Amino acid sequence: MRALAALALVATAVLAAVGAVDAAPAWAAGAAATPASCKLLKTAEVTAAMDQPAGPGNAGPVPEVCAWPLFATSDHAAGSVYLFLERGPKAKRDFTLAFDFNEADRVRLTGLGRKAFYARSLSTVWVLENRSTLFYVQGIYPRDAGPEAGALQDSLVRLAKRAEARL
Repeated sequence: MRALAALALVATAVLAAVGAVDAAPAWAAGAAATPASCKLLKTAEVTAAMDQPAGPGNAGPVPEVCAWPLFATSDHAAGSVYLFLERGPKAKRDFTLAFDFNEADRVRLTGLGRKAFYARSLSTVWVLENRSTLFYVQGIYPRDAGPEAGALQDSLVRLAKRAEARL
C-alpha cells in the first residue's frame, strides 16, 4: 500500500507536469468509502487557503488519500489538493524516506508536528506528527499554471496546520 501511495504522489506530479490535471478526476466519481484524510480539511478551508473555489473532498487514487478539486478562475488554473494520512508503525520510516528523497529541494518547516518540510519540486508539505502519524498536503496544477511558488507553499502550510489541529 505504501508503494501505491508513493506512486500516487509521483503520478500526480507527472500529471501536473504534462498539464493533464482535471478539476474533477474520473476516479473521484466512482470512489466508495470516504477516507479519514477527508475529515482533516473542510472545503471552505481549501477554498480560502488556495484562493480559488474547491469542490468537496473525495477518496483519491489510493485509500489513504483525499482529493479536493480546485476550479479555474481568472487568476488560477484548475488543479487539486491532495491530503495523505498514514497511521501506524511505519509512519516515521516513511517520513524519513520522503525527507531523504527530497534532499535537493526540501525546506524545513517549524510549527508543524515533530518534524516537517516542504518539497518544492512536488509542491508538498510533509508532516511527522508523532512516531506513528504522518500526513502530507500537496497542491497540483498544470506546469507553469499554478500560484507563485512562495504563495503555494504558504497556502499548503496553512492547510497542513488546519489538518494537524484535527488529528
